[in-house]
Amino acid sequence: MAAHFAVDGVGGGGRGLVRGVDAQIQVHQLRQFLQATPLASETVLRHLLLHHMHKAAKSAADRDKTDFLLVQYFSLCVPSGLADADVDLEYVAQVLEPVLGGAIGRRSPRG
Repeated sequence: MAAHFAVDGVGGGGRGLVRGVDAQIQVHQLRQFLQATPLASETVLRHLLLHHMHKAAKSAADRDKTDFLLVQYFSLCVPSGLADADVDLEYVAQVLEPVLGGAIGRRSPRG
């Protein structure tokens, strides 16, 4: 995966390659790779998230990958010295807005 990875910018055959590789990679392998590489930029994480969120059929593995990618994206985008007291739902929504858009707040939490 290169730093310029972009699912939206990949041609027809490239999208198939991304889907094929994605199907073979488990969440722990994705975690290991992204935490060990300097290629895990905000842009790469955003594109990976968009890929998983726009899949027509989503599996439990896709849910786990999306969950991990959201946490990585949030962690990458916030200042390292951020205090827990400074983090509330509104702040998290603001940070995740580039990948979740208006999806935040449209769905109520499951009870």
